[in-house]
Amino acid sequence: MVTLRKSDPIKLLGRRLLIVGMIMLVIVTAWGVRSIYGKEVDAKRLQFESENQLADLAAQEEKLQSGLDRLSTSRGVESVLRNNYSVGAPGENMIVIVEPRKPAATSTPNSSWQWIHNVIPW
Repeated sequence: MVTLRKSDPIKLLGRRLLIVGMIMLVIVTAWGVRSIYGKEVDAKRLQFESENQLADLAAQEEKLQSGLDRLSTSRGVESVLRNNYSVGAPGENMIVIVEPRKPAATSTPNSSWQWIHNVIPW
C-alpha cells in the first residue's frame, strides 16, 4: 500500500489548484455582483424617470380634460372664439386702439465745431 506524506507533490499540486480555483470563483462571483448592482442602479434611475413622466402626463391629461369640459358648453366655445379669433357677437362693435405715430427725427444742422469734432475726434 502506498502511503502519502504531507509534502507529497501530487497532494500539494491538488491543494494549489484548489486554491486557484477558489480564487477564480470569488473573482467571477464579485464580477457578477458588480454587474447586477449596475443593473439595479440603472433600473432605479429609469423607474424615477418613468414616475416623473407619468406625473407630467397626468397633469397634462387633467389640463386637457378641463379644456374639454370648458369647450363642451356654448359659453366656453364663445370664450375660446373671442380670445383666439377676435370675434364679436352680432350687434357688438369692436374698438381698435391705434397708437399715435412717433414724429420722425429731424436732423439739426451741424455747427463748425461739431464738424471739426467729427473729422478729428479727440
